[in-house]
Amino acid sequence: MKQIQVEYWMGSMFESIGIQPHTKFDYSLEKRNEIISKVLDNNLQVMAFQSDDKLIIFIDNGKFRQR
Repeated sequence: MKQIQVEYWMGSMFESIGIQPHTKFDYSLEKRNEIISKVLDNNLQVMAFQSDDKLIIFIDNGKFRQR
């Protein structure tokens, strides 16, 4: 994998995390764990989708249901 991309589910934005939507980072285990920890520390949910060249991390506060 080459990069991590952060997305917000259904366009929601959570200022407390400090990461803008569509932000991309170079992939590392440390960065992945840092992002996931920030999300969980703010009582939000994480969903990760892995493809060949990137990891997409989705963030939501509503358990990823339809809006």
